[in-house]
Amino acid sequence: WSMTDVQAVVTAPVTRLALRRDQAAIAFLFLSGMRITAFITLPIGCVDISARRVEQVPSRGVQTKNRKAALTTL
Repeated sequence: WSMTDVQAVVTAPVTRLALRRDQAAIAFLFLSGMRITAFITLPIGCVDISARRVEQVPSRGVQTKNRKAALTTL
């Protein structure tokens, strides 16, 4: 996806909370480059919004490719 595509998706008006969550997930996945499996297993404690950092650590339950740990910045 291009940045224009992502911006169009995340700024589209929505009326349901579930769709707003989908928009947030799309933006997060695009910004981080994270795989979907890692995203859906990511505990909220691994996300530091103020530092714009995400800890992808298998020991905390995140299912990463080849069980590699990573510190992702957004």
